[in-house]
Parts: sequence; C-alpha cells; structure tokens
Amino acid sequence: MTRILILLFFPLSIVCQNIDKIFFKKNEVYFSFNYEKKSQLDRLSKIISLDHKIEKTTAYAYANKKQFENFLKENIEYKLINNQVSFDNISKNNWDYYPTYNQYVDMMYAFADSFPNICKVHSLGTLNSGREILIVNISDNVGQKENEPSFLYTSSMHGDELTGYVLMLRFIDDILNNYNNNSRITHLVNEIDIWINPLANPDGAYAGGNSNVWGATRSNANFIDLNRNFISFEKLPVNSGYREIADVFEPKIWNADIAISLVNEVRKFVKNKGLKWYQSALSGGQYEFPCGMF
Repeated sequence: MTRILILLFFPLSIVCQNIDKIFFKKNEVYFSFNYEKKSQLDRLSKIISLDHKIEKTTAYAYANKKQFENFLKENIEYKLINNQVSFDNISKNNWDYYPTYNQYVDMMYAFADSFPNICKVHSLGTLNSGREILIVNISDNVGQKENEPSFLYTSSMHGDELTGYVLMLRFIDDILNNYNNNSRITHLVNEIDIWINPLANPDGAYAGGNSNVWGATRSNANFIDLNRNFISFEKLPVNSGYREIADVFEPKIWNADIAISLVNEVRKFVKNKGLKWYQSALSGGQYEFPCGMF
C-alpha cells in the first residue's frame, strides 16, 4: 500500500491574520527556524532577538508583535515554542525559591536595616508599573566616596532568566553575614565599593503578577528586549583606541613565543599611552573586528 504525505503551506496573509491571536495573552513569542548562513543571522538579529541557543542549522529567537510581523516578511518557516516554566515560590529553605515582588523589596531593605554600617539600598527609579529598580551598595564606609575601585553586579536583564536573581540575593546575604568573619570577604568589602542589582527587569520577571514569576518574559513592560537596546545599530560607535591594539589580540599565529611578544607589546602600550588609555581602549567595546575582544 502506498502512503502519500500531504504538507499544507498556508499563505502568509492567513498567517498574518493569526498574529493577533498569537499575541492575545502574551507580549512576546519564542520560536525556532532554520537558517543557511551566519550572515543571514546577522541580518535577522536587527529584526528579532536571537537567543544564545544557536545550533548548526537551527536558530531560536524572541520577538514582540512588531518584530514578529517583520520576521514574517522574510518568508521563513518557523515553529512556535511554549517556553513557560513553572517556578516554586513556596519553599523557602536554602534559597530554593523565587520570592514574590514584595518579598524581594522587603529583603533588599532588610539587608540595609540589618547591616547599616556596611550596606545601603538605593532605588534607581520607579517604573510605570510601580515596581522599583533596586540596588545595594556594600562598603566599609558605605555612602562615602573613596579612592577605591567600584564593581557592579547586575542580573536578570532578561526577565525570564532568573537564576542570577536569587544568586545575587544570596550573594548579598553571604557578604553581609561574613564580614569580619571571613578574611577574604572582609578584604573585598574594605577595598572595593560593591554594587549589586539582583533584578534589572522587574517588569519582565513579574509580568504575570507580583505574586510569582510564572509568567516571566524576556522583555520589559514595553515589549523591549533590554539586552538588545543599548545602542542604535544604525551607526555603530568607533573605538579608535582598540584599532591600535587590535593586532595584539588577534594574532594570525599563536604559540609560546608569540604570547611573550604580545605581552611585551601590551607593556609598551601601557608605558607609552598610560594605563587608563589602555583600559579604556580594551574595555570600551568595539564593533569593527569580528574576531576581536568584546
């Protein structure tokens, strides 16, 4: 007996009519599609938000309604994926839970109340939803400007990537409770101005309501992927300093002798240009050299 497999492909106009239905109860979708070349992904990255999960022929991406409409114009077949995950915010043993939004706020202010000599909480602003973007400052002379380096920890800019959220809360708790009990932590607090923002996107994390993170979304309340919205990609910034040191970090051949030579080249740059110039050139970001740093 011969079996005939019939595949039905619907016109794009029919698919477009279903967009309102797709986005009826959500502000973003997660989907996969096949691609042929990396250059295709580079172009599509200006339309949709590509996930880090990129396989040999399959890519995964997020899109809000407008982005998804633009993606459909590319006439690429796709598969919608249900990526909603259930989170436990009941058990509170060993940090094995996600706090409600109000619990999170209470925890942040409780840190400062319990350790006022080394911890202070700041609100970086209140969103239209009423949720705050909170950050704690930990220092031996908290609130005072000192001649020492500052270090910022921030997490969960994507509202549905929440592992770091709880880890940052636990990190704050660990630092505060071990100050003057653990020599290494004490040294860090005394010598570094530490800033920790556990939840950079509270609207995304609590998109389903303040009582849990079940409905967490990658984007914020304006359907914007914050991690793809730092700069305008129409005109990329130029890092002239990195241009000068690019060859040092992109050797055509790599071996022990070249490594020693490159270290010496770095020393020359620092000696001739200064340490601050070198740090700025290296850490300022660059978009010109695909194989370069950052």
